[in-house]
Amino acid sequence: MTCAVCVTDYSSENSFGECNCIEEIHANLSNGGVSKIAEIKLQDFATGEATNIKALDGKPYFTIVGVESSDYEDQDGVHQGIRIKTKESFESFNQFYTTRTVIVSKFYNKEKVPTALATAIIAGGELKVKSVSKKSKSGREYYDFEQA
Repeated sequence: MTCAVCVTDYSSENSFGECNCIEEIHANLSNGGVSKIAEIKLQDFATGEATNIKALDGKPYFTIVGVESSDYEDQDGVHQGIRIKTKESFESFNQFYTTRTVIVSKFYNKEKVPTALATAIIAGGELKVKSVSKKSKSGREYYDFEQA
């Protein structure tokens, strides 16, 4: 197995099947440097919790690389929603949820069946878009995706 900290094979390091790098890290820190730890990037850890898609409003173009049905429940009931995963990270997030009907309907129909667009993304496709503000016929503002 490979250690997530020092990126070495530790299967033969000790009888417990664990890496001994923690001891080396402490020794390296005491000596003023860490030489064996792999470079850590914040974007590598941005795949946890999702945030509201509002975080993408007004941002530059981003690339959708994943989409899944993800309903939202509140005191008014259950609302059909989606969770999208982006190639880029914004404010340490690369997963965003929304119940915005105009956006959800691009990826899932009312029966929660993936559209052709969602199917293409799920199969490995990428879609570069931007979240833009638009006005409905009644003058109400809403957000939609505009393709790059």
